[in-house]
Amino acid sequence: MSTAFQNQACQMNLELGRIRIPVSLLQVFDSLSILLLIPVFDLLVYPYFKKIDRPLSSLFRIGLGFAFAALSMIAATVVEIYRKKYSPADVLYINATQNDLDSVSACQSIDNYNPYYFQLWAASPQQYEQPSQCQQVCDTTTEQNGILYIALQCIDCKPLPLISSLSVFAQIPQFVLIGISEILSSVTSLDFFYSQSPLELRSIVQSLNLATTALGSWAVIPLVLIVNASKTSPWITTNLDDGKLENYFVLLAILMLSNNIFFIYISKNYKYNTFPDEQSPDDALVTKT
Repeated sequence: MSTAFQNQACQMNLELGRIRIPVSLLQVFDSLSILLLIPVFDLLVYPYFKKIDRPLSSLFRIGLGFAFAALSMIAATVVEIYRKKYSPADVLYINATQNDLDSVSACQSIDNYNPYYFQLWAASPQQYEQPSQCQQVCDTTTEQNGILYIALQCIDCKPLPLISSLSVFAQIPQFVLIGISEILSSVTSLDFFYSQSPLELRSIVQSLNLATTALGSWAVIPLVLIVNASKTSPWITTNLDDGKLENYFVLLAILMLSNNIFFIYISKNYKYNTFPDEQSPDDALVTKT
């Protein structure tokens, strides 16, 4: 959500009237969905299923949350397909109009695609940073004011990463689905690991539960290395129009669904624990009697 979703937003239309909103603003819809929907689940959804004698167990809720996480990736896949569909044709900096320059990805520096800036860097590398998206392809030089510059025809720069005409607000469904997933999985898991652990182990078990979030973030690193292993056809690129981000989202959905199948398998025979310290006064009275 904080990496791939944000990268996707970088090359989407960020205009809201006359305002250009920050790329990370859409993450607020994840928080809003959680704040608004937790009461709905607690007051309406869960009581309804309990009323019809089909209560949603903790493990069922967690598995359902995994399913919503996979749905979020599918929604992101659809958005990425349409983002590319409404993306402009490739434009080199040297041929770009002012409108093109104003439409460069909010997360990229135009200088990295600028052959003139590359000339300056090659002539004075101590004063300028090397443009990461340009390279020298021959040794022809030209002299200006006594300084030798690489000829423009010897500089090869990649096309500008232009934004799509698709509004960034198309991402709202995928953030809402993530929010629902967190309500069902993350919130429920806090209660599950607390209530199902012996008193002396609750801190450790909760730490292990929260550690899975860190493991998930870490897993992004090898996963990105794998999908970008092909130098000729990487999935996640600086200019998303040259990559296959939609394939990455599909892969995440498949991994999430596979994880859910395994989760269902290991949890189907789970026996819920009830520890004495969790008994209500009435329960304790009945037990004593």
